[in-house]
Amino acid sequence: MSPETRRKLERLFSPEQRSVAIEVLEAACGSNLPLIEKRGAEGIERVRCAVLKLSGGSLEKLRAAVRLAQNDW
Repeated sequence: MSPETRRKLERLFSPEQRSVAIEVLEAACGSNLPLIEKRGAEGIERVRCAVLKLSGGSLEKLRAAVRLAQNDW
């Protein structure tokens, strides 16, 4: 996860929620996204930033946004 993405995550999520949010992003919103390999690391970080924005700091919304990204980022 890039430092910029981590900063965004830290602004959105409470200290108690951060480790879960990081785990969700790293496990389900990374190189395992369909067709993301063409976009490389920069593409992954763009999707992660979009997912974080959609989450609004809610773990439930984060998981929903990740599920959406897994189908159509």
